[in-house]
Amino acid sequence: MTTSTLSTVAVIGAGTMGHGIAHVCAAAGLTTRLFDVRREQVDAGLAKIAANLDGGVQRGKLTAEQRAVALGNLRGETELAAAVAGADIVIE
Repeated sequence: MTTSTLSTVAVIGAGTMGHGIAHVCAAAGLTTRLFDVRREQVDAGLAKIAANLDGGVQRGKLTAEQRAVALGNLRGETELAAAVAGADIVIE
């Protein structure tokens, strides 16, 4: 499998590394599902990604449109089966 055949990524764990990996994947244009067992952890990971993207816009590193696209590529999940369904790659 080459990176050009990847379209959907599941990231298991919304902590420091997990949300960072999900951020990079979503910004690269991949449909990205961020999974954790508790909704609070998922929401915190998604909020950190949004804050990091906001900072990138403020520093001129990306446009507001790029931020919106990256956020549109993200989905938070608390059900493992939903997170990994149809994923081309699962990162834990």
